[in-house]
Amino acid sequence: MSTILVVDDNQDNCYLLQQWLEAGGHQVTCAEEGNQALHCARRETPELIISDIMMPVMNGFRLCHEIKKDPALRHIPLIFLTATFDDSSDRALAMSLGASRFVIKPIEETVLLKLIDEVIDEQQQGMLPVRDAPADTDHRLLEMYDNSVARKLEKTLESLKTEQEALIESEKRLKEAQELAHMGHWEVDVKSNLYEWSDEVFRILGLAPRGGRASYKTYITRVHPEDRSYVTIIHRDALVKKTQQDFEYRLLCEDGTIKYVHERLQTIYDDEGRPLYLMGILQDITERKKAEEERDTLQAQLFQSQKMEAIGVLAGGVAHDFNNLLTTIIGNAQLIISELSENQPLYGDLKEIIDAGERGAVLTKRLLTFSRREMYQPEILDLNTVVRGIEKLLRRLIKANVKLRTDLTPELWKVKADMGQIDQVIMNLGVNASDAMPDGGVLAIKTANIEFGDAPLGSPDEEPLPGSYVMLSVSDTGAGMDRGTMARMFEPFFTTKPRGSGTGLGLSTVYGIIHQSKGYIRPYSVPGKGTTVNVYLPRAHDGEAKEKEEGTNEEETRSGGVVLVVDDEESLRRVIVKALHKEGYRVLKAANGEDALRICTACGNKIDALLTDVVMPGIGGTELAAEIKSRNRNIKVLYMSGYSEKILIQKGVKVTGTNFILKPFTPDSLCKKLREAAKE
Repeated sequence: MSTILVVDDNQDNCYLLQQWLEAGGHQVTCAEEGNQALHCARRETPELIISDIMMPVMNGFRLCHEIKKDPALRHIPLIFLTATFDDSSDRALAMSLGASRFVIKPIEETVLLKLIDEVIDEQQQGMLPVRDAPADTDHRLLEMYDNSVARKLEKTLESLKTEQEALIESEKRLKEAQELAHMGHWEVDVKSNLYEWSDEVFRILGLAPRGGRASYKTYITRVHPEDRSYVTIIHRDALVKKTQQDFEYRLLCEDGTIKYVHERLQTIYDDEGRPLYLMGILQDITERKKAEEERDTLQAQLFQSQKMEAIGVLAGGVAHDFNNLLTTIIGNAQLIISELSENQPLYGDLKEIIDAGERGAVLTKRLLTFSRREMYQPEILDLNTVVRGIEKLLRRLIKANVKLRTDLTPELWKVKADMGQIDQVIMNLGVNASDAMPDGGVLAIKTANIEFGDAPLGSPDEEPLPGSYVMLSVSDTGAGMDRGTMARMFEPFFTTKPRGSGTGLGLSTVYGIIHQSKGYIRPYSVPGKGTTVNVYLPRAHDGEAKEKEEGTNEEETRSGGVVLVVDDEESLRRVIVKALHKEGYRVLKAANGEDALRICTACGNKIDALLTDVVMPGIGGTELAAEIKSRNRNIKVLYMSGYSEKILIQKGVKVTGTNFILKPFTPDSLCKKLREAAKE
């Protein structure tokens, strides 16, 4: 075991070297500068000296000079260990003083220990030459030593000055960055309870900077009253918990505005685990919160849109197949019932089959409407019939503790509107009314005939014209609305429901449907006493209503000619063929486009009309019609499909209302449509 004297004015460096050397089996003594080291060396005579160069009182060069001129110490090897003197002239100067090694930091522990062992071993074997120190009278050389240290000290001071300037610039940029990021920092000394705030913390709190000093009371009084106890508890617990604390809360500014902030806390402890100070980072995240709310709203809207799109795709596919089945059922039943008199036993049964089929067709239409797969198709409607038809479905959707009551006026006037859209109006108003009664209540649906004279009904900018209207009223016994909420209730995306419970599109859709139907909508509400929404639809003209009632009874002259029927559904082909035969048509039939073209070729393209399904495997209906028209320009074409026109357009198929019939259809409506197509 060797005794080593370590000389360094930096206590951390001394401590680290002591740990390394003692772990290597050496005994260590430390000195803070050259003069102290010289006294220690004369007192203890170490076997090796490891010295820094730049030190106060006596630098390392002077120490080495004094060691080498002392006969009692000159045999002790000295290693310079420096991070400042790193060029060849410094090394040459050190070796000229009699140093054994000149080592530049940083150096690894194992490398230093190996070097020490080498030097001590060389000394013990007499392999290290003992250099004489320069004579005391050689002032020039001593001045060189001191000048070298002075130059290094000057460079160090210049470096410190540069670092200080860089630090000032860095602090300036930090303040600018904090202001840009709306982020500030603060810390509190646990013993003195003194707070230091950065300027940005003052700005976040809506205060003018006060030189960094503030009190906790100033801070906590700015926290929103509802969050104050929560924040206080976290700050108090942060002195106990040794983990970072991340949390968000609200600040209430003097002007009444609310800011959202994110705070991160960290307690700094001493070596014995006692808290020294608490530091925190505070960031204004108000804009981010607003952006998150907008994003969540958009995501909810996108999800709703995707959900409706998925439902629509499913509904469209189901409706297509279901419409084919309904056409077959209704068609066959009507063909049979046309051969029977009303007093025959099977007549009533067949009539029920036809009625059930027609109700199924209505359900299909409603399914397409709810999934937004149906185009606007106004027709003459009895609102009483519409309400009765949707009542069962509405009862399933409203809350169990809500009672549904209907008050339907007898002999209600007819209106002209899209039945599916009116279903949607009733459903949206009914479900909204149910949601307004979380503790239960009464949902009432009422119809009535209304005459408006010259007296205004509502706001001057949207007064209904005088005339006859049919009123549909939906009311609830719920919480009601204030004027501000009522003023916005039809705005797109406006909702009073919790996030995730609604998109705010229901009532805006209702508003759009009623205005599309040339009607008016008026809400009435009193907070605590419920809400009533009245819808007013214009009464259908007598001529339109009569046409609806008598249109199906018109006598149509029968037509002749050759019709080519193309559909991949065999049962549907059979019923269409029967219906056309009964009307006096000669009918050719094909299961697909390829068969149809072969039939056209075989008969010399002498065909008067083409009745074809639109979507078929292989050659589609529009492609088939184009090919046959290229052979026979005078042929008339009637398209049919279980898909609505809207879905066909989405599939890239363009058909017009004049030459298109939607399944399910009756034999009579098919023949009528075929005659209309022949007149074009």
